[in-house]
Amino acid sequence: MIKLDHFYIYVTDLDKAISFYQKILCSKVNHREGDRWADFDSGDGIYFGIFNVDNESYKVGDNITIALKTDDIKLEYERIKSLAPKEITDIIHLTEPYSYFYFQFKDEWGNNWEVAQYA
Repeated sequence: MIKLDHFYIYVTDLDKAISFYQKILCSKVNHREGDRWADFDSGDGIYFGIFNVDNESYKVGDNITIALKTDDIKLEYERIKSLAPKEITDIIHLTEPYSYFYFQFKDEWGNNWEVAQYA
């Protein structure tokens, strides 16, 4: 059996990324290793990591979509929009294969994020 453990993204400025993601996730960093790594624990054993690739040959951004869920899509849309992401879509309502609302945004490093509210 396989289970989800963690996921991480590449950034080029760890301190700036920590500041941004603390605001997005409304959470503090759980663990940090110098200027190389930081992570946020979701509380259920799955964590989100930030890997600083400064001076390395990793591609940064546009290589993953991180999905979050909420009970208030409009509130989260306005909150995240106020943080000035690189791009943000309007709230979209899908009805197939089931009904839900979502929006997507790109962070400064080009990583794709999605916030959804399931009906």
